[in-house]
Amino acid sequence: MLFFISKCSALRKICDRTLLEHSEGHTLFGRDGFFHQLKQDLVNGILEGEMEHHIGYKKHDKSPKQVTNRRNGYSTK
Repeated sequence: MLFFISKCSALRKICDRTLLEHSEGHTLFGRDGFFHQLKQDLVNGILEGEMEHHIGYKKHDKSPKQVTNRRNGYSTK
C-alpha cells in the first residue's frame, strides 16, 4: 500500500509541475499539446506491448526464436 501511495504522490508532483510549465491551455490540449503527446505515447506503448505478447519476443530481439512467426516483413506467413 505504501508503494502505491508513494507512486501517486510522485505522479501528483509530475502533474503539478507539468501544469505549471504549461499554464496556457493551448500548450496542454492543443494539437501539439502535452496531453496529445501523452496519449500518443500511451497508445503506442500499449500496442507495442500487445504485439510483444502476441508474437512472443521484443522488437529487434537478437536471441534465438522458438517460433516461426517472425516480423521481418519480407516473407509470407
